[in-house]
Amino acid sequence: MDYDQLSIALSELKGDEVLELTKQFIESRPDELAEKKFIIAAQDGINKVSERFEMRDYKVGDLIYAKEILEQIMDMILPAAEGSI
Repeated sequence: MDYDQLSIALSELKGDEVLELTKQFIESRPDELAEKKFIIAAQDGINKVSERFEMRDYKVGDLIYAKEILEQIMDMILPAAEGSI
């Protein structure tokens, strides 16, 4: 898994790409370390969205969209994690 790719896609609000990467991640049956790396990459992507908002590159609607993407990621990850991805 290319965690930088996930972070960049999330920071650039490429929802479809983020969801596809998430699907691939789940299908790879990751271990606990990989799960942590995935979460760190997602956090990094969201942090970059916040930075772009503070610099006025992104608007409120972009923040809302980033939140929606993150919710979709969590909806995919949590059930898989409960079943030991």
